[in-house]
Amino acid sequence: MEIIQLTTLQKNYPAIIDKVIQEKKAVLILDNDKSILKIEPILTDKPKTWLGVMKGKGQILGDVISPVSNSSEWDALSQ
Repeated sequence: MEIIQLTTLQKNYPAIIDKVIQEKKAVLILDNDKSILKIEPILTDKPKTWLGVMKGKGQILGDVISPVSNSSEWDALSQ
């Protein structure tokens, strides 16, 4: 969070507002070393849902189609 004096805010108000909007960071305004004002951006971005969060992160290593072991080793398949 950036900290600026009240006199600086009075001189550069439009530039400071633009900076808050662009950087999406709050600015604290001081007058005689006392905090009097805090300017924060309103975040309108929708939060990501948990659905699809891992998309593109997985990797297939090896053969996923053939069984891991022979069917003769499985009791259910040998009957």
